[in-house]
Amino acid sequence: MTEVATPRSHGVTGKHTNGEPRRRHRSRRVVPLVTWTHLVTILLFVSALGFVLTRTAIAASESQQETASSVETITFSRHVAPVLFSHCVICHRPGAVAPFSLLTYQDARPWARAIKQTTQTRTMPPWKPVPGKGGPFVGERRLSAAEIALVAKWVDGGAPEGDPTKLPSSPELPTGWQLGEPDLVVGMPAPYTLRAGASDQLRKFALPIPTSSVRFIRGVEFQPGNSQVVHHANMKIDPSSASRELDEQDPEPGYEGVTPFDAQFPFGYFLGWTPGQVRPLAADGMAWQLNPGSDLLLELHLTPNDQQQEVTSRVGFFFADAPPTQVPFTIRLGKQNLNIPPGATAYSSVDRYVLPVDVEVRGIQPHAHYLAKEATGRAMLPDGTVTPLITITDWDF
Repeated sequence: MTEVATPRSHGVTGKHTNGEPRRRHRSRRVVPLVTWTHLVTILLFVSALGFVLTRTAIAASESQQETASSVETITFSRHVAPVLFSHCVICHRPGAVAPFSLLTYQDARPWARAIKQTTQTRTMPPWKPVPGKGGPFVGERRLSAAEIALVAKWVDGGAPEGDPTKLPSSPELPTGWQLGEPDLVVGMPAPYTLRAGASDQLRKFALPIPTSSVRFIRGVEFQPGNSQVVHHANMKIDPSSASRELDEQDPEPGYEGVTPFDAQFPFGYFLGWTPGQVRPLAADGMAWQLNPGSDLLLELHLTPNDQQQEVTSRVGFFFADAPPTQVPFTIRLGKQNLNIPPGATAYSSVDRYVLPVDVEVRGIQPHAHYLAKEATGRAMLPDGTVTPLITITDWDF
């Protein structure tokens, strides 16, 4: 692979996860070229993703680790609970996307060995970007080596509860809508029945958006309705009736088939959801325009299990008071003509783009559907310096 940086050019280089920079990356006059492996979306001026852990929670966790290093017995109440509260219970709590809660000792104790295994392999918390090779990112839930060792020592010591009076207060976690009460909710009018044992489905639902005037949207929040089977979701806006007509032709809710040409992401934005992800509201001046008469095309990747499931998803819209003063731009890199030779174990697909102006990279989102093994995105600056944007060495989503 040869990379050439030209004066006044900008670029990004990439191979394939799901993350967005916490601080804006300002290019030095010109950013160069882009190399990408598999399908990647680079978002410029897009607000970042996830939850930001409070410094208080992080400091409390680090303090508990220091205390733990000086005592012989590691207990849930005093040492392990602060780690779980800081990194895990945003998903592992009643009503959230995880299949079980970790809020109490009684919740966590049956899963002690699994907690040790999944933290040591860094399967949990599910955060794939390699530290130091991109970011930092909003919503990082990566455990430190000290926290992983603390959990392992607790499990190896019999996973004791300790003194319940030493248990910190349960964190204040949002219930229902994570971003607050939305201004408008658009949902499926009837459940979709996903049959047991079927193959994966890519089901699309055209939902009218009931607004009679132009609205400016500073954010959306997706609720899957059934987190057991909703793998991920994309949300597009269709100003035409094409999506609705395709939906109406299918006797069941939704349809399978093509996405109409007019159904697009809002200009400069990628509206997607994966388990545990809630994109923060956009910064002031960065809302996008929603015109009256539009439909929401909700695209769901559904993964059936051994039982029949019902899916009733919905999307909350959050309005802004004023039109945008900054408009983001999305660059999509990737190739559709992959030709992987039989038996190949290290096939690489690379794409790149030379940017004509200075940019601020606000977000980056690779996508591969289990096809990738590694994903890397990087920017080459005009002086030849290579800046890593994101690196994932064990892609499995």
